[in-house]
Amino acid sequence: MTVATYPLEFRRWQTPFENDDVLIIGVQYFGELSAIYVQEGVEYELEDANDWDGRSLEIKLFCKTDESIYGVYFSSVMAFRVLDEHGLTELWDAGKKRPAKTTFEVRGHGWSKESPITFMNNDGWSCVIATDWDCVEIVPNSDPEIKRERNARKKQRVG
Repeated sequence: MTVATYPLEFRRWQTPFENDDVLIIGVQYFGELSAIYVQEGVEYELEDANDWDGRSLEIKLFCKTDESIYGVYFSSVMAFRVLDEHGLTELWDAGKKRPAKTTFEVRGHGWSKESPITFMNNDGWSCVIATDWDCVEIVPNSDPEIKRERNARKKQRVG
């Protein structure tokens, strides 16, 4: 098996908040609905263990520009990682090449070289949500659904 290698490159991932200031509120992964132990001949049903609704990865974020809460829903992912912004210095050093501030796609970077089999089905591409504090990088099997959930409640701070 030959795994393709690519130079570091970016492309646009169009989202409603691709150049806005966002804050990642939460990341939730839903794994398997059953666990099978072949040697023991046992299967455990796990679907009641969480509120699984057919999505495997949910990311909730706050967009300051329109004061909204968004949900980014992936039905299937090969891999994902959550890290602080310092974990992607390789991408920040190439900042002038990024097509957008907050959301973009990337390939040919360190993670794709460390885990090439993970990236094989996507021609090496992953999706990134980058904030000033945290980042989520996803290797999806399909395009996500992005929904504006609601307005955030705004309170005036006194003193």
